[in-house]
Amino acid sequence: EAAWREAWVGATFTGAIAIAEDKVTGEEHLAIRCREVLAKYGEDARIIDDGRTVGVAVDDQVAFGVVPRPGKAPIAVNVYRMPKKPRKAEARKGSSKGGGKTGPVPESLSGNLTGVVRYQSPTNGNYYITCPSIYQHYGLDAKILVDDMPPAVGVGDAVVFTIEPPLHDMAGPVAKDVTRATGAAAEAIFASSKGKGKGKGGKGKGGKGSKGCF
Repeated sequence: EAAWREAWVGATFTGAIAIAEDKVTGEEHLAIRCREVLAKYGEDARIIDDGRTVGVAVDDQVAFGVVPRPGKAPIAVNVYRMPKKPRKAEARKGSSKGGGKTGPVPESLSGNLTGVVRYQSPTNGNYYITCPSIYQHYGLDAKILVDDMPPAVGVGDAVVFTIEPPLHDMAGPVAKDVTRATGAAAEAIFASSKGKGKGKGGKGKGGKGSKGCF
């Protein structure tokens, strides 16, 4: 309790919730992407599943405090979701240079991409695809809107997909034309991502000429 109260005083940061992987165990967990925390502690703040942090999901922009841990990632505390800002007209039009998050998809991310469906949000039901190339450009994972999720695709499946620009400045890109990869194509995606999951059920094609995200 004392650590949580202390973190609230004079240690307020803001960032976006994302899926991260433990460097030692390889297990996935929620973390908050924040440049200030990363610069100060060397790692993003981790959200501990202790029942204190509720009502937030991947892509949410949040404010939070930090409790440092020797030799480990800092803990995010007192996390709360920030109100969404109205999207500016300039952002809706997109940057002519393609530099904004809401601007046109860059050439390097156009066409078919590959990744692994890692997570489903318990809050909005959307699914999220791990793809480092996408994360490197947008700072967030690509999401499959729950209404667009193909019946044959599930968490842990390797997929081929395309993306559309983020819906607003604080969101990740939207995955479209999602197809479950099978056979050698799926194995190649899992091997590249060091994933252990395997697809199940349904039909799909890996798709030749796709751009690997891993």
